[in-house]
Amino acid sequence: MLEKINDLIREKGGDEFYREMIENFMTTAKNPHFDVLYSDLVYQPMKELLSYLRASGFNVYIITSGDITFVKRVANRLYASSPDRVFDFDTFKASVRKKPVIAAGSLDGGEYMEILAYSQKSELPSLQMLIEHDDKEREFAYGRDESLQASGINDWLPISMENDWKSIFPVTLTEELQEKEALPAVSESEASESDVAVENKLSGPQIGITRPLPEKGPTNVYTTLFIIDVDEVNTVMQSFAANIYTRYAWWDPRLAHGGKGTVTYNLTDIWTPRLIVLNRQRLWKSFPRVAEVDSTGEVTYDQRSWGYFSQPLDLRDFPFDEQTLNFSFLAPNYTPQEVKLLMSETDGFGMAKNFSVPDWDVIGWDYPTESYLPTEDEELSMITYSLKLKRHIEHYIYKIVIPLVFIVVMSWTVFWIDPKLVGTNVAAATTCFLTLVAYRFAISSYLPEIPYFTRLDALVFWSTILVFSSLIQTILLSYFVSKKKDILARKVEIIARFVYPASFVVIIFFTLIK
Repeated sequence: MLEKINDLIREKGGDEFYREMIENFMTTAKNPHFDVLYSDLVYQPMKELLSYLRASGFNVYIITSGDITFVKRVANRLYASSPDRVFDFDTFKASVRKKPVIAAGSLDGGEYMEILAYSQKSELPSLQMLIEHDDKEREFAYGRDESLQASGINDWLPISMENDWKSIFPVTLTEELQEKEALPAVSESEASESDVAVENKLSGPQIGITRPLPEKGPTNVYTTLFIIDVDEVNTVMQSFAANIYTRYAWWDPRLAHGGKGTVTYNLTDIWTPRLIVLNRQRLWKSFPRVAEVDSTGEVTYDQRSWGYFSQPLDLRDFPFDEQTLNFSFLAPNYTPQEVKLLMSETDGFGMAKNFSVPDWDVIGWDYPTESYLPTEDEELSMITYSLKLKRHIEHYIYKIVIPLVFIVVMSWTVFWIDPKLVGTNVAAATTCFLTLVAYRFAISSYLPEIPYFTRLDALVFWSTILVFSSLIQTILLSYFVSKKKDILARKVEIIARFVYPASFVVIIFFTLIK
């Protein structure tokens, strides 16, 4: 079976396919006994112990007897642990080469027993804890006698889930399970409506976790934005791509501890403002979704993200325009009276010296704090960082404006050809007009379908009028010649030689220069 799975992974795209399988499992697969996601069934005491040991300066490792690749990929999310700290027992002994002074495990995994015995051989004072699965109400009950026997023989400390663990799973999940158990039974006809009601009641961010010190007024959340790179500004799609680093910091005295270092929490285990980037289209995050808390209760959450952001652009001055790219951070569940978003006083904003985007220059930035009004009766807290850019015009001058000038000038050749050559004149004027029409379609890819004229649109439009009028005048001169009015035709032609260039200069001045 394992060979078939590996063959399927290789066939479907190797590591990327496996990563997608794991992500799908973590976000959709439910435990049939508890009817919750498997990703929610991480032991709360284990997470607390890991955070405490890290804060106390210990190196923490996870030893697994399962699929090592799977555990490495979910270690950040579930245990706030780096993948390079995840091993099977044999690899751990060969790589780390130090016996752990604290080890915990249970009888349901052979390697856990081995790591306890291995830890007991340490030259330093050590502690081995054997977890007993003896809580049939909150988890399962099995192997109690075997656990007590193994603890007694090996002098390991027995840990009872029933008696020693205040909570087995995260508090929010425990509350959900209790609420589900307390729900009254419903008939089959009411089942679908009841399920929807329960889901709405139990879903949502951080159920049961309240905002710190609500009686003291709004919670100040200090934001930091560093723009690592801007990869693209897409004028047609009204969007841009960027690589950013963000930091959010706030004070939660309930999380203060006496350790010298920081304690790590998953974001689902503590209160957070749950900020989102309002104008994001698609965003990929690189860092684990964990926060660090120092001894005073100062909470910081760092994240690096890359993705696409929507950005309406004012293109009236295109291609001589300046644009503002916004990063709008919104607290979707809180008003300004509950959460106040502020720029960090020490390192609130920064950006790289050079960006990958080749056709823009950075000319400034701003960070106006403002409210977001999704409806007339609702106000949400928001802060917007604005990056101001100026477009390089050289590309548009060389590839759009200069070729356009050549087409318009070419249309004036009819004023230097003998009016009696009717066929030649009409053919030349018609060719120039059709060339300009085709040219107009060719440059349409530079702009979206907007309901107003840009400066480039105005230049092309009036140039088209000028070329079309030269075609009309060519036909008129041919008519004069056919009526034996050669002198009149010659006068009109001479006047046109000066009027058309002068008109074109005026058009260029008012569309591109003024």
